[in-house]
Amino acid sequence: MRHATKAFALMCVLKSLASAAGYKVPNGTVLYYPFDTAATALESFGPAKARLEQGEGGVAYSGAGRTGGCLYFGGSDTLELRSLPAAMPLGKAPYTVSAWIRADKGLKPQGGWLGYGERNTNGAGNSFRHAGPDAVHNYWNWRDLTVKTPGLGDGAWHQVVGTWDGETRKVYFNGKLAGEDRQAPDIKPGPLLIGRTINDVPYKGWIDEVLVVARPLDPAEIARATPADRSLRIVDGAKHVLEDSSRAYELKSVRR
Repeated sequence: MRHATKAFALMCVLKSLASAAGYKVPNGTVLYYPFDTAATALESFGPAKARLEQGEGGVAYSGAGRTGGCLYFGGSDTLELRSLPAAMPLGKAPYTVSAWIRADKGLKPQGGWLGYGERNTNGAGNSFRHAGPDAVHNYWNWRDLTVKTPGLGDGAWHQVVGTWDGETRKVYFNGKLAGEDRQAPDIKPGPLLIGRTINDVPYKGWIDEVLVVARPLDPAEIARATPADRSLRIVDGAKHVLEDSSRAYELKSVRR
């Protein structure tokens, strides 16, 4: 009985710490980059403690994120995760990929915010980019899905979520289904890029709350995080105690 009481007390402490840290990630999370502070902006707070590396350009930290901080990409800046975690959904494995984005003036019509996998092989990569100011293009290297997303390029924060459940690919915009198709990927190992796609289409604007989950989130989970409620992150689910990092990174501070 005493052991059970101690176990229950410990569970309550862990839940309290996780809640105080402010991060809630879904079951199956592989990577989660909240970008909340300059000191920890390159760290994943998911189960895989995977640190991003500076690629091209010079990414800028901003305190004006969707929640907390975020990163600003100036149109030629890239962050890279060169070695993917073992749990990263590859091949035809189900997945969810989510990010909050805010376009800046001068964004190219095909500006892309995220991609991973292998370049130039049919089905082998997974990338997300604009298709003009009011549409999202999610492409698996020639196995493409373009959906209408009115207002995507208006300079406000928007959430774009892509899922694959083994049969159907779906793209959600601000918590609502925007389109779907029934093609299949065959994603190969390759770097994760933030700030551009794997085919080198750069992004100009702010990026926040990048999340990769090794299962498809359902519509109810996705709908919990919409622009109407900035207090929510992505979804409720497994709560993880987070370890803050004292390491500082060479990210420029910027007010925007």
